[in-house]
Amino acid sequence: MPKTDRHGEYLPDEEKGRDAVSASATPREEQARYLTNDDVYKQLRSEMGAWPERYWKAFPAVVRSIVTDYLKDRISERDFSSKINIALEM
Repeated sequence: MPKTDRHGEYLPDEEKGRDAVSASATPREEQARYLTNDDVYKQLRSEMGAWPERYWKAFPAVVRSIVTDYLKDRISERDFSSKINIALEM
């Protein structure tokens, strides 16, 4: 049976080319590693322009702040869920 993370997302087997570092990385770390890859970033930029900035700015400042704190491990997942739910109810 395929492995999944806590959100039910498929996790590839370590035998299928994942190195020891990425095998131990959290999904958030893997996403950050992918998004900060220069080649991927340049390709996305050339094909899609400044969509990340436009997308990010579409969120209210309070939501951006909460997401940033979570992604930078300043708050726990539990605090993130609580704060984001409160912010979305405003």
